[in-house]
Amino acid sequence: MNERIPDLIRKILTNTANNNDFIELDKQITKMVSNFIQSKNEFGGDILKDIKQNVIENLWISFTKNSFWQERLPVNEDNDKVIISYVYSIINSCFNSEKKSIFNEEERNLRPAVRDAIKILTDKNEVNKIEKFGQEYYSINTDSEKKLYDKYIQIRKFYILRRKSSEGLGKINYNAVQLAVKEILENLENYYLSLSDIIEILMDNSDVGKYTVLSLDNREKNSEINMYSNVNNSNIIHEEKLNTGDSLLLPKEWIPINPIDYNKFIDDCNKKIDYYFQNKKKADYSKISFYLYYKADFTYSEISEYLLQKLNKKLSIQTVKNYIDDLIVILKFSEDYDVESEEFKNALEKFMSFIANEYNLLDE
Repeated sequence: MNERIPDLIRKILTNTANNNDFIELDKQITKMVSNFIQSKNEFGGDILKDIKQNVIENLWISFTKNSFWQERLPVNEDNDKVIISYVYSIINSCFNSEKKSIFNEEERNLRPAVRDAIKILTDKNEVNKIEKFGQEYYSINTDSEKKLYDKYIQIRKFYILRRKSSEGLGKINYNAVQLAVKEILENLENYYLSLSDIIEILMDNSDVGKYTVLSLDNREKNSEINMYSNVNNSNIIHEEKLNTGDSLLLPKEWIPINPIDYNKFIDDCNKKIDYYFQNKKKADYSKISFYLYYKADFTYSEISEYLLQKLNKKLSIQTVKNYIDDLIVILKFSEDYDVESEEFKNALEKFMSFIANEYNLLDE
């Protein structure tokens, strides 16, 4: 599909390209971007034009700034792969940049959507509003005794608030927000929540500004992390990042598929955890917390209580959360594996079973 890309680029670099060559390159880049977007399965084709234009612009900039192009003029398979790899690198960078712009718009649009939802629910007399310390707080209209939200109660549902791509990217579904706000207030009926409290809960438990990196037992809420935690937002691809052995820059069909050795997977996970904590007890608490949260569906508070009752270890809710968050970073699943593959999910299940057996958690 892309075999003509290297030759077209060589013509441009040697000033031998004609108008048809430029048109053909545009078509080829468009096709590559389209396939890349589809492989990500995140957005429809409505961002194709913007990304393609950014890719073309960055490619032209690189022709004048990156000296490695002259080294790739000779026609051979290695040079062709590097050229195509470079184009995919630009596509990936432009795609991430476009996502950042889209999700920033979503975050900005969430606040007025929540305000609108609260006003509608208040007008319907389904939500009460009080004022304390010069700030407005909201709660579901019940007779239960209430206190200010202390953020200790965990929301266990993932809310889909983003419109479908056919309805416009970066847009929030106001009806979905209204239903989510009402449900959150119903689940926290003993609390008064501020506007900021509600927005924070939705940011932590919705698809706004997030994308899937870990899937476990369909726990969608836990399969989402902030999309910018490990993303290079620069559109400039540096020469030193280019090399034929870097499979991360190659199209998926060029990347060899190696089966996961489950025993090695478990061993590698344990080694990473032990190396990071340098303390067996902390490593134990982190793995137990990880299992109870993701596999047994415990809340942070329930995990804290479990550790106190069963292991006589008192950990704050924040410490438990830190252990779980740290483990995701330590294990680096999204960097080392195709986290959407069934093979990875099976490997993760094996690791969970290992933890359960190691600490006798099967009956918890």
